[in-house]
Amino acid sequence: MKKVYTVTFQRVLNYGAVLQAYALMKFLKSHDYDVEVLDYAPSYFLLQTYRPAKGYQKTIDKYRKFHQFKNFRNKFMSLTPKAYFSLNALKKLPAAHAVICGSDQIWNLNLTNKNFDPTFFLDFAKDDTKRVAFAASAGSIRLNDSASKVKPFLEAFDSIGTRESILAEDVKEIAPDTNPVVVVDPCLLIKDYTEVFDDTRIPKGEFIVSYVVGSGEMLERFNDRIKEFKKYSDLPVIHIGAKGIDAADVNILDIGPSDWITFIKRAKYVVTNSFHGTAFSINFEKSFIFVAHIVSNLNARQTTLLTSVGLMDRMLKDNEALTTKKISDIDYARVTPILNEVVTKSQRFLIESLK
Repeated sequence: MKKVYTVTFQRVLNYGAVLQAYALMKFLKSHDYDVEVLDYAPSYFLLQTYRPAKGYQKTIDKYRKFHQFKNFRNKFMSLTPKAYFSLNALKKLPAAHAVICGSDQIWNLNLTNKNFDPTFFLDFAKDDTKRVAFAASAGSIRLNDSASKVKPFLEAFDSIGTRESILAEDVKEIAPDTNPVVVVDPCLLIKDYTEVFDDTRIPKGEFIVSYVVGSGEMLERFNDRIKEFKKYSDLPVIHIGAKGIDAADVNILDIGPSDWITFIKRAKYVVTNSFHGTAFSINFEKSFIFVAHIVSNLNARQTTLLTSVGLMDRMLKDNEALTTKKISDIDYARVTPILNEVVTKSQRFLIESLK
């Protein structure tokens, strides 16, 4: 079997980041590649992961999550036998047929210590190794603002698939010969997550799940949206994630990836502002609402996905009224065939890129 390395944000305490890394690995293995996820641990991520949270209980919750994330990676992901802490260390990797970077916001310099990390542009790969970006994202930043810095990196790729259409436009402008295409997030490459489900903390009966990424004003507005939503439903709201909200009936803030994805899978309804909360809702055919971020640039990933499957009506914009139509059930008999077509194109792109 041909050797393939993948590199992404697999060490962060972020549910979507870890689960998409798992999904990409599983998809590649199903196509008979010998896959290892590079256990890349740059200092800027180690600091974020290990430093205490603000407050005693939050610190306890964080370290409980840390151990669950670690256990998930060790149990379900084929990590490299050793961790790599620098670009120079990665240059000593054994040879491979290909290296894939992505998904997640690997090209967002705000997340990589205010600088582009060459590792996530595969600058360590040997000359005869295929370099592929799959569902790479730059989050809310624009690559064309740093064109001179990233142009040499981009031109070294054999294939580039981006998660957002706006990033594909930037890459095309900076490095026209790369011919970037928009692809789905790796979490959509597979349907079967049975292996990682954990029902231990899932309550009996129907419930609504809420999940928010953000703090401050975004958290307050999301909380208000949950209050609005509860006027239309008698089901209990279980809020999962990092920060609690008072509108929820229950806040569960110390869960790991297996708990998180199982809550989404078992929920009757999902309310979220998260890309991966949205993506998994669609993958599991859940009715949901995407609560738009107050910063419009942070909605690009979600709107690219929603547009591709004809679900932009599930986006609840700031100051838009919540209506019964907005929270109605989704006709997945219409949506799923569209999703399958989009996913198949992305799968084909990835497999062709590795030939």
